[in-house]
Amino acid sequence: MHTGVFSDLDFGRVGKIQSSIRIPHSVDRSPYYQVTTPVCRVKNGEGPSILLMGGNHGDEYEGPIALTKLCKTIEAGDVQGEITLIPAVNASAIENNRRCSALDGRNLNRCFLEKEPHDPTEKLAQFIAQELIPRHDVLFDFHSGGTSMDHMPCALTEVLPNEDPGGETLDLLRAMGLPYAFLSDTGTDTPTSLGAARRAGKIGISGEFGGCASATPRSIGNTVRAIDNILMFMGITGKRLLSAPDPTNPETQFLSFGDQNLFLYADKSGWYEPLADIGEFVTKGQPAMRVYDLLSPGEEPRELSFKSGGLVIARRLHSHIRIGDCALTLGRPI
Repeated sequence: MHTGVFSDLDFGRVGKIQSSIRIPHSVDRSPYYQVTTPVCRVKNGEGPSILLMGGNHGDEYEGPIALTKLCKTIEAGDVQGEITLIPAVNASAIENNRRCSALDGRNLNRCFLEKEPHDPTEKLAQFIAQELIPRHDVLFDFHSGGTSMDHMPCALTEVLPNEDPGGETLDLLRAMGLPYAFLSDTGTDTPTSLGAARRAGKIGISGEFGGCASATPRSIGNTVRAIDNILMFMGITGKRLLSAPDPTNPETQFLSFGDQNLFLYADKSGWYEPLADIGEFVTKGQPAMRVYDLLSPGEEPRELSFKSGGLVIARRLHSHIRIGDCALTLGRPI
């Protein structure tokens, strides 16, 4: 009653079902409150399986919107295999338009660690890692820049340093149909959902589909096309359910992502002026940003340069910046 995780998910049941994951968490308003995460399951015949997860961060909207559309559209007859859809996995964060849970302040995508869980976010991450991911061939976790960043649409996966991610993973990244895909260097104990997939021996893929605390026709279009592309590539569906094909059919270029020199951090608080924008190729030593003290107009701005060359893939939205905030990120072409 007071501990654990409860779910009526039936993984053997054929057809389309609506279910939920429930975690007890007593609050002032409701002593027997349960954090409820809706889940949609579709199973039909024999075939591959995929876990589609949106809203890992509650201020990233492309994944939740696209997966909600899929929940309403898809029927059992459309599927050969299994799909588990969780459009708003971090329900408290989604409800409050926050990156992290409003209940315990935790970042779900930093809670996929193999340790005894205590708060509701850790319990949810453990349930996903132990009960959901191992039952599927592929995890597809949707992200974007959220409230503070704008992000170029990119497919992505996590790799260990000097690791070959494998042809199947690369093929899935290409299948999304985005112009760029980046390989993010991580350690064996990375606390993310993709790290949990790797530890379970499964394929974990993701994507950055927009940002700016919003959703646009372009960002939603890229997201629903990526969903259709992946489901058809895996042979789970035989037709597009959400989108039309992209007439441009871009060829995917791979980028390296993870070297700290690819991140530009403020070393002075103030108001920053970016000197490069998303989609620009820059060189090492090129001026990247200036930080001003708008309340001391006679003071010279602090100018920072790029520590590496590459493609600008994300930019901080808020001009006000503090020491340690990331302003610009690069991907290095492979």
